[in-house]
Amino acid sequence: DDCLGRAIWALGVTADLAEDEGCRLLAREMLARALPHARELGPRGSAQAALGLVSMLAADPGAHQMRETLDGLVNKLIRLYDANATNDWRWFEPTLTYDNAILPLALFAAYGVSGERASLRPARESLEFLEETCFVGDRLQLVGNTGWHSRGGEKAVVDEQPIDASAFVLAFRGAYTVTQDRHYLRRMREAFAWFLGANQLGLPLYDFATGGCRDGLGSTNINQNQGAESTICFLMAL
Repeated sequence: DDCLGRAIWALGVTADLAEDEGCRLLAREMLARALPHARELGPRGSAQAALGLVSMLAADPGAHQMRETLDGLVNKLIRLYDANATNDWRWFEPTLTYDNAILPLALFAAYGVSGERASLRPARESLEFLEETCFVGDRLQLVGNTGWHSRGGEKAVVDEQPIDASAFVLAFRGAYTVTQDRHYLRRMREAFAWFLGANQLGLPLYDFATGGCRDGLGSTNINQNQGAESTICFLMAL
């Protein structure tokens, strides 16, 4: 799901931003061929595909099939939220796992296209819930992937991942773009600072010597590997 969702996201961005017309046309063709598969994706794949369609519609606002698919993906996320959210667990699933902020990001981005306030409420509420769960004052402390965080349980704090910090940066940026609430702008900068050492270990994950990003925060040290995913996530956040 994530592979396909991210591919659609990348194609949508390429269709909008590529300087070469042939590249833009190829991206649109590939996105159209991938589109039938988008309807069967899970929450994160749906969110990523929705982000690709938002970019695609920025390039071609009259693409009606793309808009219909975007509306379907957004409605799926809203239904998941309504089915799982409670007063003290404002989330789309019973568990917080990885790349969480991509879900409210997709709803904020879709609201920017449609203006449908039905997507704005769960976007705000779920991002607020993530803030309450993952910020200690002005410092980001992510859900660790050694156990995640289930409803009614304790949040794992070991093995924080760059993909999660990047999603926070993008989500706060997306929220600020459509609401102009400067609270989101401040949180965006605080989330990015996680890469530079504003984290529970006080150590930077970005490597100024290599231009790469280390793979995660353990309980006492940093994973020194600098994988492609981590570095791409840093660059997206940057």
